[in-house]
Amino acid sequence: MRKSVISLLAAAALLVPAGIAIAQAQEEQLAPPKVTFLTAEHEVPFELFRGNRVIAPGKLNGHSTPMILDTGASATTVDKAFARSIGLPEGRKVEARGAGGVVEAEIVPNVTLEIGGMRFENMTVAVMDLAPVANLIPAPPIFPPPPVPFNTLGEADAVETLGISLYADLQWSSELSSAIGYSFTEVDNTNFQDPTAFHKGEYASVNLLWQPDPHLLGGMELLWGRRTDNDGAQGDDVRLQTSFKFSFSSKDIWGD
Repeated sequence: MRKSVISLLAAAALLVPAGIAIAQAQEEQLAPPKVTFLTAEHEVPFELFRGNRVIAPGKLNGHSTPMILDTGASATTVDKAFARSIGLPEGRKVEARGAGGVVEAEIVPNVTLEIGGMRFENMTVAVMDLAPVANLIPAPPIFPPPPVPFNTLGEADAVETLGISLYADLQWSSELSSAIGYSFTEVDNTNFQDPTAFHKGEYASVNLLWQPDPHLLGGMELLWGRRTDNDGAQGDDVRLQTSFKFSFSSKDIWGD
């Protein structure tokens, strides 16, 4: 999906990468950055995650990273782990308010951000650990999962799964019969599962069986299946198969 969002970007703050809570330092006035428009018009490719989160590619101090656009943000917020990984220095410690309550944050100046044909220089950003609040609001898969305490490494939580199977057996005559039905299994994926993780599987089939003799059974079956991944990607397949079965026992060969 491609749309021009320059007018939106000008009034929005960015979370890097994929932040969840918006934090604003108490009584903190951040200096405005120097904004340069590289072109008069520029189309920005972006992904709409779960219908309400705009994710666009950008760069922070020259490092490529996905970013979440949030028009209600009061400051550009950078995840602490990501900031350290790209070499951002530690900033001045402040208290910040976010979706997770009052948290410790850092104010880091002189950051350069590039997105959508715009360049923000001498930008001041808030750096904070966004992992603890990731469970409060559904997050895209690009958000880093929170660290797992050592004493819980051996624990696991079950993922909710819904499965339904509906099938009917039909007897057309003494020799002909059919089975027709549909089933699906759907997983309630967590925020941090991979985009390609299994989300939903669907299966339908119909067959026609012929049994002219108690020892003979043959038939044809049409099958359809669909897999849906966590990111909405789907794949379908259709198959036609035949089968033949001859049943016998030692009594049929050697008698009683």
